[in-house]
Amino acid sequence: QPQRGSRRRGQRDGRRSRRSSWCLSEQVGSGDDDLDQCRRREAKRRCQGIADANDCDLRFELIEGYPPVINDPAMAEYLGKVARQTLGNDRFIPVTRPSMIGEDFAYYLQAVPGCFFLVGVEPPDKASYPPLHSDRYDFTDGALGVGMRMFLELVLNFQRQGQ
Repeated sequence: QPQRGSRRRGQRDGRRSRRSSWCLSEQVGSGDDDLDQCRRREAKRRCQGIADANDCDLRFELIEGYPPVINDPAMAEYLGKVARQTLGNDRFIPVTRPSMIGEDFAYYLQAVPGCFFLVGVEPPDKASYPPLHSDRYDFTDGALGVGMRMFLELVLNFQRQGQ
């Protein structure tokens, strides 16, 4: 079984062939079932075209992952309001375009209105920082206080508003 992005030489009729095995990965979940079905068909069609153009066989396997994280608009607005009041306008940075976050929290959002948010763990004095799942990543302890304060304020304000 080839690994993602890896390639291995094949054998054909006892001779070394130029055929290689490739494993391509694509995320297609959008939350719209009709659109996702169309994307799956198109992904298979594109892969078959690549295989045909390179005289290869195609074994297409679609592995379902987490559903997309889709925030409830009213909850996202509520979170933004609380974040601005709690942390200040300059520390709330809204996500202005869709992000393909693969997260089990998506299952909660399918059942109840909610909003997934990022606390922000990159230290302000660093020009760059290792990504979250890097072996060089070092958790920023100061983010704990920000996260706890946000969760506390979200709950207290929610109760005050009688929601």
